Amino acid sequence: MAGELGGVRRNLSTFMELARSAGAEVLELDHWSPERLEATDLVHLSPADLDSLAMAREVRRRGIPYVVSPIIDKTAPNWVLRSVTLVDVLLGPLVHTHLGAAREICRHAAGIATMSNHEIERVRAGLRVAHVAIRRIRPPLASDAVLADRAAFVERHGASDFVLFAGDLANPRKNVLRLIAACAVLEYPLYLTGTLDVSTEVGGRVAAACGSGTVVRHLGVLDRPMLLSAMAACRAFALPSLVEGIGLAAVDAAAAGASVVVTPHGGPHDYLDDYAHYVEPNSIQSIAVGLRKAWNSRPSESARVGLRERLSPERARRDLEQLYGDALRRHAEAVRVR
Repeated sequence: MAGELGGVRRNLSTFMELARSAGAEVLELDHWSPERLEATDLVHLSPADLDSLAMAREVRRRGIPYVVSPIIDKTAPNWVLRSVTLVDVLLGPLVHTHLGAAREICRHAAGIATMSNHEIERVRAGLRVAHVAIRRIRPPLASDAVLADRAAFVERHGASDFVLFAGDLANPRKNVLRLIAACAVLEYPLYLTGTLDVSTEVGGRVAAACGSGTVVRHLGVLDRPMLLSAMAACRAFALPSLVEGIGLAAVDAAAAGASVVVTPHGGPHDYLDDYAHYVEPNSIQSIAVGLRKAWNSRPSESARVGLRERLSPERARRDLEQLYGDALRRHAEAVRVR
């Protein structure tokens, strides 16, 4: 396996634990340890990008099958993705865009693990990869999120009636400025946690909004136990991003019992279903309406039970086993044919 920090890394770590629990021996690979491929039956790559392309080619050269979690969460329409990959086709094998590398990796994979139905459509229609078997595998709820306790956060900060956001505050995709504006309209206290790069335009504006006398407060980066406690304590958790592959922070918050407001674009609906309030991220009014609904309601017990069943470790393990088993069988059949 290869991957980066953040959500990609967390997903891969989850898959590694699921594979171990199913009885597989799991080794972690990186670009500097190709010798560990010698005893490898199957490789799981993620994401499908320029950094993973060299590993994918090396794995293919050695005749080892691989599956890939591509992580395609772009906001551009499919025709734009197709246009970008056309550059690689026209310029030849030595020139690669990020999406062109993703297309090559996916086209030669023995199987593709996507985060959501939205990503399946992006791979098929955007990257034009239709001949490879694709399976949606949803990582299970984190056990520590399910057990989150609000007491620690309330004791430290003395607050429970607030909206919470967690993530990269300076990332334009996270849409924090519109969230701030919506909370200002409603006069709801907004607590922000996560990294904040004030050298960027968005980061600077977020920092300015956190001044005294405003509804916005930056908590800095919370460790995971305190973050989960904050999720359990908040009146509403908001992630109105332009697009999310999964929206892991929102899933964690839902597992912790929060009332969730989230973008409909990308994969969140595959995870949260009827648990969340979905808002149009480009509309401050829509975000405000969703926040008001979440503020004045709590998730039903049936929704919480459905969330736990939909995102259970047993289901994720079964789906991953099927993906790996199918990939190994297809590879063995291809070898026999050759």
